[in-house]
Amino acid sequence: MGTASPADTNVEVLKAADTALLDWLRCYAADQCDTMDVMISLDRIKEKGGTLAYIAHTRELIKEALGVRADPWYVYILKCADGTLYTGITNDLEARLKKHNSGKGAKYTRGRTPVEIVHSQQWSDKSRALKAEFSLKKKTRAQKLALIADKAVWA
Repeated sequence: MGTASPADTNVEVLKAADTALLDWLRCYAADQCDTMDVMISLDRIKEKGGTLAYIAHTRELIKEALGVRADPWYVYILKCADGTLYTGITNDLEARLKKHNSGKGAKYTRGRTPVEIVHSQQWSDKSRALKAEFSLKKKTRAQKLALIADKAVWA
């Protein structure tokens, strides 16, 4: 099935990975998969000596084969009613904005409503969004305002 990774040459690991891929494809085709099926398949790879990197590689192959795409995550900058800026992440910008404006969002924004999203950037997964948020939070207010004005993309 093409699951080979340069770091893993153990035949038993490769067989377990191929079996996991086939199991996933079968259960998704029958619309009968759940999280436990996923864990069992990945545990089989680990039992045969597969590394965590190889398990992650197999999981990505399964997602690709099934056309599964992770929901995007967003890093956003809010402008608060008092003119201050707030940076956060979410996987649903509209819902998060409503939460902030209802007073149930971040503690920082509760007394500073209404807030508006002045800049956002989409990321492919939560991990990348968290890294981008961390990087953005280190920037000065002036740098954030320049980013907003330029509608630039940060790395």
